[in-house]
Amino acid sequence: MSANCLYPIIGLWLMVLLSLPGTTAADNITLAEGLPETVWVETIVLEGHTVFSDAQLAPLITPYQQRQLSADDLHQLTQALTAFYIHHGYINSGVVIDPQSLNDGVLRLRAIEGRLTALTIEGNGRLRAGYIGQRIAPELIAPELKSRPGTVLNAQQLQNRLRLLEQNPRIEQLHAELTPGIEPGEAELTVAVEKAQPYYVEVKLNNYVSPNVGSWQGQLSTGHLNVTGWKHCKWIMAYRWVIGALSSRSTIAKVDPR
Repeated sequence: MSANCLYPIIGLWLMVLLSLPGTTAADNITLAEGLPETVWVETIVLEGHTVFSDAQLAPLITPYQQRQLSADDLHQLTQALTAFYIHHGYINSGVVIDPQSLNDGVLRLRAIEGRLTALTIEGNGRLRAGYIGQRIAPELIAPELKSRPGTVLNAQQLQNRLRLLEQNPRIEQLHAELTPGIEPGEAELTVAVEKAQPYYVEVKLNNYVSPNVGSWQGQLSTGHLNVTGWKHCKWIMAYRWVIGALSSRSTIAKVDPR
């Protein structure tokens, strides 16, 4: 099963092209003797899920307990659980049935909760890849975060991170594409960066000064938005004048607090 989705954002496109975990059914079940087409399921146990609680998944699982289930029923059950993950943004997560015997009446399901396992950044130039990576996938930059809640890949969360990063004045536009990883539930992200023009010239004119000094003041500034390629460090040279007075000032390597 595969998913091919396009999440649009103003100035940003997140292409999702993923293989979802397979939802095997009857082929992995050894049916009890004399029940070639259906099997009695007393209890269903879902293992490996961390995103949703048992109470959240119970409405999907309970209707399939204490009844005879066919291969189609098993397929519908795994599809319903997988669709629940996808509906909430977990686009490469799903539920599978591993090989097992159902002689005890217990059906065991396994949740595969998808992760982002690789990040490739292209076109970033002097804007450091580590700076971008920390804001898109901090769990890849700091491996100790992988075991914390919230590291299961969620398209909505990833979209929000990309949208926030695109507001950076050093970035003109982002193009992101998710593709399948090596193992089921793994995904790799490629982000293409279109850099904004780092140099700028700015002219300001206002009447904010005291009449005792002059009625108008102006400022001519020039700067570079990406001096070091790391964090919000920019270089500014400014020349300010007031009608009736004259002064100048300059600031080097000013840190933008945003």
